[in-house]
Amino acid sequence: MKRRELLGASLATAVLGGCRAAGSDTGALGVPERLGPPPTRVLVIGWDGVYTPAMRDGSLALPNVDRLRALGTRCTRAWASYPLCAPARGAWLSGLPSLTNAQIGNNYQLNEAVPSLIQAFSDAGFACELYGKQHSNNDEDGALLWGYQRWLHRKHPDFRELAKGYQVEGEETWKDPDDQVVFDEIEALTGVPFGGQIRPQAQDPDHVLQQEAMAAIARLEDQGQPWLVNLSQLGPHHPYSMPEAFWYALDPETLAEEPWDREGYLDSAMARRLIGQRGWADLEPRHRGLIRARQFGYLLYMDALLGQMLDFLEQQGLLEKTLILFQSDHGVMAGDKGLFLKTDFFAAASRISAIFTCPELVPAGVDYAGPLSSMDLLPTLLSLCDVPVPKGTVGQPAGDALRAQAPELGPQQALSYLSFNPEGEPQGRMIQKGVYKACFHNGFAFPNGGPDVQLYNLELDPDEEVNLAEDPAYEDTLARLLDALEREEAGYPDFLVEPYRMPAKE
Repeated sequence: MKRRELLGASLATAVLGGCRAAGSDTGALGVPERLGPPPTRVLVIGWDGVYTPAMRDGSLALPNVDRLRALGTRCTRAWASYPLCAPARGAWLSGLPSLTNAQIGNNYQLNEAVPSLIQAFSDAGFACELYGKQHSNNDEDGALLWGYQRWLHRKHPDFRELAKGYQVEGEETWKDPDDQVVFDEIEALTGVPFGGQIRPQAQDPDHVLQQEAMAAIARLEDQGQPWLVNLSQLGPHHPYSMPEAFWYALDPETLAEEPWDREGYLDSAMARRLIGQRGWADLEPRHRGLIRARQFGYLLYMDALLGQMLDFLEQQGLLEKTLILFQSDHGVMAGDKGLFLKTDFFAAASRISAIFTCPELVPAGVDYAGPLSSMDLLPTLLSLCDVPVPKGTVGQPAGDALRAQAPELGPQQALSYLSFNPEGEPQGRMIQKGVYKACFHNGFAFPNGGPDVQLYNLELDPDEEVNLAEDPAYEDTLARLLDALEREEAGYPDFLVEPYRMPAKE
């Protein structure tokens, strides 16, 4: 049966039932028996864009990410369903790709009629609260807050100004004048406003969000009800703003010529095309060094905040009682292949961070190498909590696969999409299956001509430096991957609602 046939007549009641699902007999599949009831405390920590190579190779010391990883399972081949902010979040919230949930770009909105994380957990009896910028986008007044009971804007009317880096009250924020000169040069070359502000932690939005989330956890614990708290922070997305100690934590001159800034990208036709399109070719070493220093400083700051949250949970006696999902919505480039930022299929931009922790449920201190995408995170989280998955969900649960460390029990492939046109047609499609990752582009992405296909062996070539699509020996491999991608898409439901483009601000 195709997934489109699983869609009920009423999207508003798409979740199956309002109680916990009965556990299935998975012992024969090698899945460990649960040692107790399913979790009733769920914390989702979301960061907006993470340089995933630093997570993989340890090139940047992130002790609290490492601490979290030691408590649970890190997914090493998790991919953004769309390597762009709002569509990636829409896929995670709904368990659906942009082809179905109609959030086909940052300027599109995830409709409340689409079954979601909050609908599933609320119907299962959880109190659900959000702190931060978890998209599906909002109108300019923050009024369209799909499904959540609380939103930081409502409690803190000044948050919108604070999030922009403006002074609200207390100590002033400021800019480093020397840095700003260089950031202004970068913006003139690329159009990207990397530079942000140095601010006291008390005025930092990520700190404020986390304090609010901690207060919510304490309150919900006192009320004695199952809860889900989603802390969706702003960092480490540009523009880079953070406390002074982290702003100056790294030396731009040292980072101007890091080992990953190798010339190998010149052998990549795709990288050359993107460099030309986005203006990166004009950057000088001092530009790249400053971007990296502040980008990585922001990442260090976010790691410090994560440590404060873990300390809080430990002090409250909740660290070993809470199912934690730590995730990023997409990755970012940091000079890799000569590129910065996101919205391409190279691993640093399209791979996401994903760590699940819950003692006696998820193995601790291990890596899971099965393919996952953003839209698989929702059914995986639900399956770990024994909460029914909404009807029509395209994402596949990996809960049993994580518990048994058996990728054969989870999704067998991960798909991602890129740059939709107004008709909802993707300009690029990616599939990772087994050791191979293939990317297929059409004429929308490169109107002046350019590379159409990429193929990488992630086992032998994790940095994606050798495009096997140009080798005739891999013609059958490409054909098999394209067939798998198209067969998967054939089971997708059509758009559940019409894509809604938010009006342009005057």
